[in-house]
Amino acid sequence: SPSTFIPRIANSMTINRFDEIKRFLHFNDNALLPNHESPHYDKLYKARPLLDYIRKVCLSLRNTEHQAIDEQMIPTKSRNPVRQYLPNKPSKWGIKVWARCGVNGLLFDFEIYTGKANAHHSAFGIGGDVVLKLCNTLPTSATNYKLYFDNYFSSIPLLIQLRQLNLWTVCTIR
Repeated sequence: SPSTFIPRIANSMTINRFDEIKRFLHFNDNALLPNHESPHYDKLYKARPLLDYIRKVCLSLRNTEHQAIDEQMIPTKSRNPVRQYLPNKPSKWGIKVWARCGVNGLLFDFEIYTGKANAHHSAFGIGGDVVLKLCNTLPTSATNYKLYFDNYFSSIPLLIQLRQLNLWTVCTIR
């Protein structure tokens, strides 16, 4: 496609060669894949080393004072166990990612949503748990961070907890 054409890559291999490389590219050993019933089963097992590396790079970035927490959709039509259908979104099929981003557009932390069955439930709800998990990686030495999120994540107990962690919030509440 002209919109994604990169001459250095396109001129060095054919589309068939690219598809063959993509087919055999692995980041984890399939022989060590845990059983579906195992408590150590991970829907993202095959890509986990790559995702951990990308997250490590994101966590190494210098945080900005103002940050937003929201969901993002990575559009895909591929069949995979973490694909979600959200009818009210512009990209209806894709991989849902919880993200903490700065006003400069940089991604500082993320978590890929793998389904309700894998979510930890607490008094804060799924949205509140996401906020707390993404805030765990903020440096504790610096204070005065301002977080922005919508009513999916917000609750009064969560706001109290964030204030105890010296995090300021701006959000909508139902």
